[in-house]
Amino acid sequence: MLNTEKAFTLAEVLITLGIIGVVAALTLPSLISRYKKQVIATRLEQFASIWQQAIRMAEIENGETTTWDGFTPLNADAMLESYNKYLGKYITTVEVHKTAKGVAFALPNGSGFHYHKTANADTWRGNLYLTFCVHYESCKNLEENGYLSYDGKEKFHFSEIGTPIITSQEADNPSRQLTRDELIEDCKTSHYKCVGLIQHDGWKISNDYPIRI
Repeated sequence: MLNTEKAFTLAEVLITLGIIGVVAALTLPSLISRYKKQVIATRLEQFASIWQQAIRMAEIENGETTTWDGFTPLNADAMLESYNKYLGKYITTVEVHKTAKGVAFALPNGSGFHYHKTANADTWRGNLYLTFCVHYESCKNLEENGYLSYDGKEKFHFSEIGTPIITSQEADNPSRQLTRDELIEDCKTSHYKCVGLIQHDGWKISNDYPIRI
């Protein structure tokens, strides 16, 4: 008996492959962007939780952060000594790297953070900057041309590092919380309040996030 089943022609196969390629080209960038946003938001939330827990534990042992000793600014050795004194035992890190003005720490999930003090202050928290990097290597190279750099997609500035972490207050008036529209504008222009916007949205990067990821 003759086999009457028809096979696909070469032209039909090529057309099908072409359609699949077009669909993939249209959808892959969106899927990749969505995945990156999820990774960023998840790591930011995890770090905020790790930091707050470390602060709570350190305050039980040493009192409130407002009573902790200050330390020499722009001095990596002094910063590392201070970090080890108060927080080192409560945060698991896998690598430490001294930079020109601070210290970068690698976390087990591949992200990292940078610990940096800009000027003299009587207490530990005064003029202290905390920067989170989605990938640790970015924190090792954070100081570009002598300044800390934030971009709202790889490097994020935490503006209040106590407990709870509050990242959405007005710079010159910490008692006032910025509105969502103000957070969007600040994130778009200076990148300082991008964490505040993500935190405001429930640790998610929303569709109207002003920086392309």
